Amino acid sequence: KDWKRQQATERLAVGTYWPEGDFVFTWPHGELVHPAIVTRTFKRLKESAGLPDLRLHALRHAWARHALDGGADVKEVATRLGHSSVRITLDVYVAASSERDRAAAESVAAMYDIG
Repeated sequence: KDWKRQQATERLAVGTYWPEGDFVFTWPHGELVHPAIVTRTFKRLKESAGLPDLRLHALRHAWARHALDGGADVKEVATRLGHSSVRITLDVYVAASSERDRAAAESVAAMYDIG
């Protein structure tokens, strides 16, 4: 939310030069940051923090899976991911979750005291 507020301020200052679209990685004058710069910066920060080797896009998937596993509303997750339909989110993230399968099985087992 803070980043979006900052971008709104920058957009007002730049005026009509700001490109159309709702982009996350922009320079203060609205120009899109080249994806290679974002990737290089992420790699440098990841290495300096001692994190394991992972792709930037993997964070998107990790966030979605953890949000859904944690009980987040599917519509909210779909909106944040920019999906046009919750069906896309459900197809990609819910069907493949073994964590959620295990949690459901444990919940049923606990109901019948068979865990």
